[in-house]
Amino acid sequence: MNHQCRDFLLPVLAAVFFWGSVAAAAPQESIDEQSLETIIVTAEKREQDIQDVPASVTALTRTQIEDAAITSTTEIYRYVPNFSSPAMGNGGFSYYSIRGQSNATQYTHSVGIYIDDVPVGTGHNMTNNMIFDLERIEVLRGAAGNLYGMNASGGVVNIITREPGDSWTGEVNAAIGDYKTRKAKASVSGPLVKDRLSIGISGLYENQDKGYLSTGTSNPDTVDAAAGRARVKWTPTPALSVLFSASAEHQDNGPRNWIPRDNSPYDIPDFNVDDEHNDIDI
Repeated sequence: MNHQCRDFLLPVLAAVFFWGSVAAAAPQESIDEQSLETIIVTAEKREQDIQDVPASVTALTRTQIEDAAITSTTEIYRYVPNFSSPAMGNGGFSYYSIRGQSNATQYTHSVGIYIDDVPVGTGHNMTNNMIFDLERIEVLRGAAGNLYGMNASGGVVNIITREPGDSWTGEVNAAIGDYKTRKAKASVSGPLVKDRLSIGISGLYENQDKGYLSTGTSNPDTVDAAAGRARVKWTPTPALSVLFSASAEHQDNGPRNWIPRDNSPYDIPDFNVDDEHNDIDI
């Protein structure tokens, strides 16, 4: 190889090697810059990264809850594996089941429902609670009696509401739909005394005058529900905070629509249910 060819090829090879190295390094740099969101949960009664919890836990963050428009405990199961909580009509009742452990067939809980560490339930262990202004939802699958006591052999649904912060924030949402459906929710929170005393107020309202079904005389699946919460956070020292919370909920929904069973399991009797919605004034 003469000197002219060598003087020409060496710079070309050096340039190719340099740009090849840059191209190979670029994806690594972009990967290094990306990082997964750290989700802190309290499923085991202490703050932990969800990746470090030695149990089967699913956590829904505030953004995921808002994007999914979750406003009831009966809507959580759509986003959590091995968990179901189908609503039993609009009467305010549902049952919860994790890995086959259910609250529907016994008078003691198999699945514990907690809102801010307070257990939720009725005499029949079935309830449908309105949830709003949330920080996150944690579903712990598997026996949790060592942490939550009895009534948690199947698992625990831990609902954490949003605490008042050190800056004033507010949010208002409203929606309307078919069948005279109206929904609204609002929240406001902020400090009364900087770094010492904060307050938060939030509420949710749902109303549906006309149901999807009609028995000819009534709409069994109407909705009329409202809930509210007030919270006060007192921080006397940087190492101590006390949270006072009061909430109320009212549901006056339509009854469930029962279809009588016929001798033939494949024949649904005529119960005067209009599935064409012809007599419903939208």
